[in-house]
Amino acid sequence: MWRRRERCWGRWGSLDAVALTDYAEAKEEAVTNDIRTEHPYVFYRKTAAGMEPYIVGTGIAVRHVVAQYRHFGTVEGVLSAYPHLSTAQIHDSLSYFYDHVEEIEGFLERNEERAWQ
Repeated sequence: MWRRRERCWGRWGSLDAVALTDYAEAKEEAVTNDIRTEHPYVFYRKTAAGMEPYIVGTGIAVRHVVAQYRHFGTVEGVLSAYPHLSTAQIHDSLSYFYDHVEEIEGFLERNEERAWQ
Protein backbone atom coordinates (compact mmCIF):
# COMPACT_ATOMS: atom_id res chain seq x y z
CA MET A 1 0.00 0.00 0.00
CA TRP A 2 1.26 3.49 -0.82
CA ARG A 3 0.36 4.96 2.57
CA ARG A 4 3.00 5.03 5.24
CA ARG A 5 1.88 5.52 8.80
CA GLU A 6 3.96 7.56 11.19
CA ARG A 7 3.37 7.46 14.91
CA CYS A 8 2.98 10.74 16.73
CA TRP A 9 3.72 10.36 20.42
CA GLY A 10 2.17 12.63 22.99
CA ARG A 11 3.65 14.20 26.09
CA TRP A 12 3.08 11.11 28.26
CA GLY A 13 4.47 8.64 25.73
CA SER A 14 1.11 7.45 24.46
CA LEU A 15 0.04 7.28 20.84
CA ASP A 16 -1.98 10.42 20.17
CA ALA A 17 -2.45 10.33 16.40
CA VAL A 18 -1.43 8.52 13.27
CA ALA A 19 -0.36 10.71 10.35
CA LEU A 20 -0.55 9.60 6.75
CA THR A 21 2.57 11.29 5.45
CA ASP A 22 2.68 9.93 1.92
CA TYR A 23 -0.97 10.53 1.09
CA ALA A 24 -0.42 13.96 -0.48
CA GLU A 25 2.60 12.73 -2.42
CA ALA A 26 0.73 9.69 -3.75
CA LYS A 27 -2.29 11.80 -4.67
CA GLU A 28 -0.07 14.25 -6.52
CA GLU A 29 1.64 11.40 -8.37
CA ALA A 30 -1.73 9.94 -9.42
CA VAL A 31 -2.88 13.32 -10.69
CA THR A 32 0.33 13.83 -12.68
CA ASN A 33 -0.33 10.54 -14.51
CA ASP A 34 -3.62 12.03 -15.69
CA ILE A 35 -3.70 14.62 -18.46
CA ARG A 36 -5.65 17.84 -17.95
CA THR A 37 -7.83 19.27 -20.72
CA GLU A 38 -8.99 22.76 -21.55
CA HIS A 39 -12.10 22.03 -19.45
CA PRO A 40 -11.59 22.48 -15.70
CA TYR A 41 -13.64 19.43 -14.66
CA VAL A 42 -12.43 17.02 -17.36
CA PHE A 43 -9.13 15.14 -17.64
CA TYR A 44 -7.81 12.14 -19.56
CA ARG A 45 -7.30 8.92 -17.63
CA LYS A 46 -5.44 5.90 -18.96
CA THR A 47 -7.78 2.91 -19.21
CA ALA A 48 -7.50 -0.55 -20.75
CA ALA A 49 -9.05 0.88 -23.92
CA GLY A 50 -6.65 3.84 -24.02
CA MET A 51 -6.96 7.42 -22.82
CA GLU A 52 -10.52 8.45 -22.02
CA PRO A 53 -11.97 11.71 -20.63
CA TYR A 54 -13.25 11.51 -17.04
CA ILE A 55 -14.72 13.99 -14.59
CA VAL A 56 -12.12 15.21 -12.09
CA GLY A 57 -12.41 13.61 -8.67
CA THR A 58 -14.75 10.84 -9.82
CA GLY A 59 -14.65 7.55 -11.64
CA ILE A 60 -17.25 8.73 -14.12
CA ALA A 61 -16.34 9.02 -17.78
CA VAL A 62 -17.75 11.84 -19.89
CA ARG A 63 -19.47 9.20 -22.04
CA HIS A 64 -21.50 8.10 -18.97
CA VAL A 65 -22.80 11.64 -18.46
CA VAL A 66 -23.63 11.95 -22.16
CA ALA A 67 -25.50 8.63 -22.11
CA GLN A 68 -27.52 9.72 -19.07
CA TYR A 69 -28.21 13.10 -20.67
CA ARG A 70 -29.54 11.35 -23.77
CA HIS A 71 -31.67 9.08 -21.60
CA PHE A 72 -33.17 11.76 -19.33
CA GLY A 73 -32.92 14.79 -21.63
CA THR A 74 -32.09 17.20 -18.80
CA VAL A 75 -29.23 18.06 -16.47
CA GLU A 76 -31.57 17.38 -13.55
CA GLY A 77 -32.02 13.84 -14.85
CA VAL A 78 -28.27 13.34 -14.91
CA LEU A 79 -28.11 14.71 -11.36
CA SER A 80 -30.66 12.11 -10.28
CA ALA A 81 -28.44 9.37 -11.75
CA TYR A 82 -25.23 10.86 -10.30
CA PRO A 83 -26.26 12.89 -7.22
CA HIS A 84 -22.65 13.29 -6.07
CA LEU A 85 -21.79 15.36 -9.16
CA SER A 86 -22.21 19.11 -9.21
CA THR A 87 -24.16 20.94 -11.87
CA ALA A 88 -20.90 22.55 -12.99
CA GLN A 89 -19.28 19.14 -13.50
CA ILE A 90 -22.20 17.96 -15.62
CA HIS A 91 -22.30 21.14 -17.71
CA ASP A 92 -18.54 21.03 -18.22
CA SER A 93 -18.61 17.39 -19.31
CA LEU A 94 -21.43 18.18 -21.75
CA SER A 95 -19.44 21.17 -23.00
CA TYR A 96 -16.47 18.84 -23.50
CA PHE A 97 -18.75 16.49 -25.43
CA TYR A 98 -19.93 19.26 -27.75
CA ASP A 99 -16.31 20.31 -28.36
CA HIS A 100 -15.26 16.68 -29.07
CA VAL A 101 -18.38 15.00 -30.49
CA GLU A 102 -16.59 12.49 -32.73
CA GLU A 103 -14.28 11.36 -29.95
CA ILE A 104 -17.07 10.76 -27.42
CA GLU A 105 -19.32 9.14 -30.04
CA GLY A 106 -16.46 6.73 -30.70
CA PHE A 107 -16.24 5.85 -27.00
CA LEU A 108 -20.01 5.36 -26.85
CA GLU A 109 -20.03 3.11 -29.93
CA ARG A 110 -17.10 0.99 -28.69
CA ASN A 111 -18.73 0.62 -25.30
CA GLU A 112 -22.02 -0.44 -26.91
CA GLU A 113 -20.22 -2.99 -29.09
CA ARG A 114 -18.46 -4.46 -26.05
CA ALA A 115 -21.78 -4.72 -24.22
CA TRP A 116 -23.24 -6.88 -27.00
CA GLN A 117 -20.25 -9.25 -27.23
